[in-house]
Amino acid sequence: MQRKRFVLLTLYCGLAAISSSADPVLAKNRIITFKVGGASATYSYFVDSNADAAGVWLDKFGSDHGFVRTSDGTITKFDGPSACQTYVGGMNESGLVVGNYEAGQGCGDEHGFLRTPGGTLTTYDAPGSNHFTSINAVNARGDFTGAYYDANDNNLGFVQPKNGAFVSFGIESAFDIIPMSINSDGVVAGSWDDTSFVLHGFVRDADGTVVPFDPPGSSRTYVYSINRSGTAVGRYLGSDGKYHGFRRDSDGTITTIDEPDARAGTFAESINDKDSIVGFYADSSGTDHGFVLSRKGRFKTLDVPHAKQSTAAVSVNDEGFITGYYATGETTWAGFLSVPR
Repeated sequence: MQRKRFVLLTLYCGLAAISSSADPVLAKNRIITFKVGGASATYSYFVDSNADAAGVWLDKFGSDHGFVRTSDGTITKFDGPSACQTYVGGMNESGLVVGNYEAGQGCGDEHGFLRTPGGTLTTYDAPGSNHFTSINAVNARGDFTGAYYDANDNNLGFVQPKNGAFVSFGIESAFDIIPMSINSDGVVAGSWDDTSFVLHGFVRDADGTVVPFDPPGSSRTYVYSINRSGTAVGRYLGSDGKYHGFRRDSDGTITTIDEPDARAGTFAESINDKDSIVGFYADSSGTDHGFVLSRKGRFKTLDVPHAKQSTAAVSVNDEGFITGYYATGETTWAGFLSVPR
């Protein structure tokens, strides 16, 4: 594996101010908080161009179920057919939600699903799959990616174009493949475990070329999101024993992202097509704070007012809408949406 140059992201005190009109994520924002009725926890993971959000909620037994919250505040719960648990893997700008659900005897089968904005849920099993299909991401045109086990129990990644043939792919020496994001050109990014259970990153180009990578010094690399220009973001465990965020540009350049106030880790979760990044960081007391990083390198802390200990920003779209979750108590969580004013 060829490693490109490694750049340490540094902020300078004299950084020029950036206008909020040029960077929606830096504009003054309105925080909307919400929780699913009857839930012990609500985790909002994705937001579309209409400010509709999707994620999972936990019942009193700790089981996962899906939800969609529309911009008017209406929350709709959903599950896969006869599901034991339902997991939401992605949402595109049009509100198409994807994920997977457990069902069958002993909840031993996992199926993918697609749920339209109108609420129609369709089960999807990868061709040749053996009791396991997971859809982890969907792009603007409806192409989606995920993983499945074949008849020989090999774990493979796949891409299913909206109008095209199913494509499976593997990575040499991979034990598990975890595609996590697909951009508008069909480029996939994610992580993979080797046979020693060490986690690495990868980018798969639309032509099928797979490029594994790790930030220098990483012992575990998690890749979560890739934008239209091919820039991927995630986090890695460094030699100092702390997690650091990173961005990997399409030319292979890797940049470490450390929020200036972070003392116990920085976690980059999502990047939009305007190169704005969101995530969260832990301060010296172990409290998590959301952050926004503009394309010009300016950080902004994003905390839900009155949050108990933690706020995590996990998804940002091109309109500057941000969603995530925050602690309402020691073991309870609620969702939030940040909307530019």
